[in-house]
Amino acid sequence: MDNIKELIKEFCDDQDLDYKDDYSGRGMYGKNCIAITCDYPLITLSQLFAYIVDSEEDITGFDVEKALGEPIEDSMGMSSILYFPHIKTA
Repeated sequence: MDNIKELIKEFCDDQDLDYKDDYSGRGMYGKNCIAITCDYPLITLSQLFAYIVDSEEDITGFDVEKALGEPIEDSMGMSSILYFPHIKTA
């Protein structure tokens, strides 16, 4: 799972997106997860998925789907936040 976290961070750096590893979304009761601030969450999610699958030969689409869980999107006014409650952080 740690390499998925690193790949998400690399993706955000490459795409100039804001990466957070301390986001606590709805229903998380203070637990933190990884989140990406972006303008188009669905496009960002599909690009992230492709980035992870293309980055290492031993990661399949099924592995990525299992690692990311069910991402959630929240509006933040002018932008959105795409977060991954399945990927918990400390």
